Amino acid sequence: MNKKFIITGAAGLMGVYLSYLLVREGHDVYGIDIKQVGNNGLIPNVNYNPIIQCNLRDTERLSSILNEVKPDCVYHLAACIRHVDSENEYFESNVLGTMSLFKAIKNAKIQPHMLVVGSSSEYGNVGNRVIDELCDLNPVTVHGVSKVSQFHLCRVFSNTQNLPFKYLRVFNHTAPSQSPSMVCSRYAREVALIENRQKGPMITVRKTNNIRDFVDTRDVVSALYWADLSNIDGEVYNICSGKGLSILEIVNCLVSLSKVPIEIVCEEDKCSDSQDILSQIGSFAKAKRDFNWQPKIPLNETLRDILNYWRRKLKLNQKKPS
Repeated sequence: MNKKFIITGAAGLMGVYLSYLLVREGHDVYGIDIKQVGNNGLIPNVNYNPIIQCNLRDTERLSSILNEVKPDCVYHLAACIRHVDSENEYFESNVLGTMSLFKAIKNAKIQPHMLVVGSSSEYGNVGNRVIDELCDLNPVTVHGVSKVSQFHLCRVFSNTQNLPFKYLRVFNHTAPSQSPSMVCSRYAREVALIENRQKGPMITVRKTNNIRDFVDTRDVVSALYWADLSNIDGEVYNICSGKGLSILEIVNCLVSLSKVPIEIVCEEDKCSDSQDILSQIGSFAKAKRDFNWQPKIPLNETLRDILNYWRRKLKLNQKKPS
């Protein structure tokens, strides 16, 4: 059955992959983003509508877009994640933007199925415990607090507006074309630069022992797709790999894929503080039970794909006329 989808944050990594999946399945996709350009040559051109440039806090314009499209489902991916000039931006985007979206849905007099993407940062520090959905929310960062606030807002508005609703807490996701500000993409880029003789043959690693649960973005969007097809509403799901790896293990894997010898130098992180989450490993058992989802792409394959992406990108950049 052909459906209409709106994706907020459509120009981001997850939005691009989700758009591609939905179009491939024969659906109509309408993307909304504060930026108008996504993809970055990541995937082949597909026949979906151009991204609509709109700030989510512009409730009037958002209401007009929703009224015109009348989506069957809204994927709310738009979020402020990190590297902001002011911590206020977390709340402006994650909280006020979410509130504006629900108000716009009410103004448009529609009742789409809502799938909202949360974050593992909502759980904070839990020690060595494997995190399931019953784990207490105890964020230790401003970003985590803003996402917890988003979660509670979603519950309030979905109840008062009688909207079918699911909340998916996504752990560290990564895939080709991710910003080099993110750990896997950053170190993959460094390896590609060294292979290309644009950097010396050494990689410096900090926070070497911090454990994270990394999941491929392509698996994440598969979870979003299957969650929409599930008849169970009002639930929270962890989307993760169920495995923990240290940053050093990530770098070791990338270096093992290198075409040239690379030295790894471990340095003590002098900026470490109480906000530093030492370990986070999730459980996807609930998602597997309710809509038969589990990750399929092993991390070494993900890392190889990211490294190959950077190899291609650097090669293309070299061919561009100066």
